[in-house]
Amino acid sequence: MLVVVYHEGIPMSGSQLIAMRIFLVDQQDCTLTPLTDLHVPLRPGSLLKWIGFSREGMLFSQDSSGNIRALNLESNEWTSLSVSEIEEHRKVWPIGITNYELLFWKTTDEDPEPTVAPRFNLKKGVFYIPTVGIYP
Repeated sequence: MLVVVYHEGIPMSGSQLIAMRIFLVDQQDCTLTPLTDLHVPLRPGSLLKWIGFSREGMLFSQDSSGNIRALNLESNEWTSLSVSEIEEHRKVWPIGITNYELLFWKTTDEDPEPTVAPRFNLKKGVFYIPTVGIYP
């Protein structure tokens, strides 16, 4: 699969209007078949920081406020996710994703993106859907 992200319109009130089109790629015929067009949800005033597929083919996005979302391709609905091992400031740079785990670098306000050198230690966090209460 291939995802193309684009500005769908002029930013309004400091918020981006971002959309995407998902294509199915046929490697035999070198053809693209459009699957769906969707909006990419962002928190007001934030930017799209990262978007990518997991190993299993699920689409994830992160905005500059740190929100991580997963797209359900059957219902075309986004779900906000939390990740264990990430403190409240949520300053991370995703490196890879499985359906239950995020591989990431922690970043800071001074260095919001990873640098080439020195190498940072990669961390892992498990996805969970935030809820109102914790049940035993």
